[in-house]
Amino acid sequence: MDKKIKTGLVGFGCVGQALYEIINAESLPFDVSRICVKNPGKARSLSEENFTYRYEELVNDPEIEVIVELIDDSEAAFKMVKQGLVAGKKVVTANKKMVAEHLEELMALKENGGKLWYEAAVCGGIPIVMTMDQFYNYEPIQEISGIFNGSSNFILTKIEQEGLDYHQALALAQKLGFAESNPLLDVGGYDTMNKLVILLCHAYGITTTPSSLSTIGIQHIASNDLDFARQRGLKIKLIAKAVRNNNLVHAYVMPCFVDANQDLGHVNNEFNAVLIKGKYTDEHLFTGKGAGGAPTAASVIADIYATIGKPDYDYYKWHDNREITYSNKVSLPVYLRYNHSAELNEFGFEHIWSEGRYKNGGFVVGEISLDNLWSLNAYIEQKGIVVVAASLLENPQRLFATKDQQTVAV
Repeated sequence: MDKKIKTGLVGFGCVGQALYEIINAESLPFDVSRICVKNPGKARSLSEENFTYRYEELVNDPEIEVIVELIDDSEAAFKMVKQGLVAGKKVVTANKKMVAEHLEELMALKENGGKLWYEAAVCGGIPIVMTMDQFYNYEPIQEISGIFNGSSNFILTKIEQEGLDYHQALALAQKLGFAESNPLLDVGGYDTMNKLVILLCHAYGITTTPSSLSTIGIQHIASNDLDFARQRGLKIKLIAKAVRNNNLVHAYVMPCFVDANQDLGHVNNEFNAVLIKGKYTDEHLFTGKGAGGAPTAASVIADIYATIGKPDYDYYKWHDNREITYSNKVSLPVYLRYNHSAELNEFGFEHIWSEGRYKNGGFVVGEISLDNLWSLNAYIEQKGIVVVAASLLENPQRLFATKDQQTVAV
């Protein structure tokens, strides 16, 4: 490529700096001419002349072809991306919350001539969005499941393998740059939820809202729960899952039991994994690093390259979809650990198959409506209740307590 692509960068945090360093280290054909940042007084590794504090300078510069947005603030990011698209710019973003909350509007904005890529918004270094949009564009997708958040997976791995407590593992994840500035976005499942919303559009043609999905995090997982899993040859992972049944799709984000010998059971630390089950191609497993500046920056670079003479996403299934809808009307097998027995009354279990006591509180294994869990998301988080789905297990009955397990003193 003879001519360098003149690029404007918004944000110079972990990913922004990694992007700039990779471009220069690899002598890539991108000229990052201006970097828009928020705080003038902050010490940075580059000289002041590289920066601007006015986003309009990027939008109004006719020589800047591509604007790369890499900031945390989703609403500020949406205003910037919207302005860039209206101006006919090619825009690359890694802001999954912004894309998930405004996806349908962003798709409409591209009619002004702008183009949008967001591969880096979903699962870091795994090229899953373009793969879903192009390879699976005609394939009926039966199921999506996977580990979409490297920070939470790193934390659970350190707790399981090294015996760290939750707070120690979280502090280590933050020190290594794996966790978001607000850790609840990761451990609460919200980051994963936003990514799943984006994939629902490409996989099923559904544009739903993040608030429509049942979202339960790992922040209350404790030794009781991990011991329960370990005794049964299982691990606990934060899982995103979507299943199509006829013309209905249900989806959720929550901790799930995973067989230690299954594919997802081998995915540890900051790695992500996406398991796609197609009607004709059967199962494909995609794995790669899902946290850290460099893997995400690599996806951003792939998106910048994609702007060169290529169309952006086809959204074939969204344009073609006339029948498939989203619904939480399905039942799930779950393990639920409560602190006080009165809390169980809120959940309306359809069946309770097994139960036991801990020193503080207890647990039940049973079947519950996903709609109930969705309506109780805030209650679950507030009360510190733990819910772990068993829907990835071929035989959920392995969770049932035997007579000598009815009282578990841990």
